[in-house]
Amino acid sequence: MVATEAVDVPVSASASGLSIEDAARRIRYEFLERTAAALGADRVAVGHTQDDQAETFLMKLMRGAGLTGLAGIYPRRGIVVRPLLDVSRAELRVYLSDQGQTWVEDETNADLDNPRNRIRHRVLPELDRALGGSARPAMARSAALAREDGQWLNELADERYETLVTQTLDGLELDAAALAATPTPLRRRVLLRALRQVAGGREVTLEHVEAAMSVLAGGSGPVDVPGGRVELRRGKVVLVGKAPSK
Repeated sequence: MVATEAVDVPVSASASGLSIEDAARRIRYEFLERTAAALGADRVAVGHTQDDQAETFLMKLMRGAGLTGLAGIYPRRGIVVRPLLDVSRAELRVYLSDQGQTWVEDETNADLDNPRNRIRHRVLPELDRALGGSARPAMARSAALAREDGQWLNELADERYETLVTQTLDGLELDAAALAATPTPLRRRVLLRALRQVAGGREVTLEHVEAAMSVLAGGSGPVDVPGGRVELRRGKVVLVGKAPSK
């Protein structure tokens, strides 16, 4: 069985307030999960390699990401598994050639206007030359270490979230004093989870989290965030959801 689907990604990205890259990724995985459900499959294996992990790590590093971002591509997320993350792209091609198998190169991979492609074709080769060997295994190892630390902090933040957050008719309330007393790495994660809950699928960035942090600290008045608004009211950080526009 071959399943295909055509989607206008720019239109979808504009409607959801996402970047083209993020919208395309979400559309792709939604399609894979729908198709898996239709087939009765409980796993979807995708072909990300160690090179993809290194590229993602560098992109996140240059954007100033924290542990969650530096964790890069996860070996498993829901039903999606990535069994080739420890295999380099070159090793995979050699294996496929030995098996008499061919592969398809996405023609957009050569477009140097794409930041990931510039990292792939220019930055990583220079790093390899500077190191005197492939830098990819070390970056993949760093991503794995960041992922372990980040997952532990996420678990702590989830526990804290349950004690701080109250659901209201139009959004969420968080106890401001207790949230302010929470260690900063956990505080950011609690706010991120709360912001995502009211975002309705829209992209929540570090800038939105920092804006909510400023509201909590009294450094700013109410701020608009994806899908809602953050305010400080009578000792509560209040996230008010907005009705979707028609």
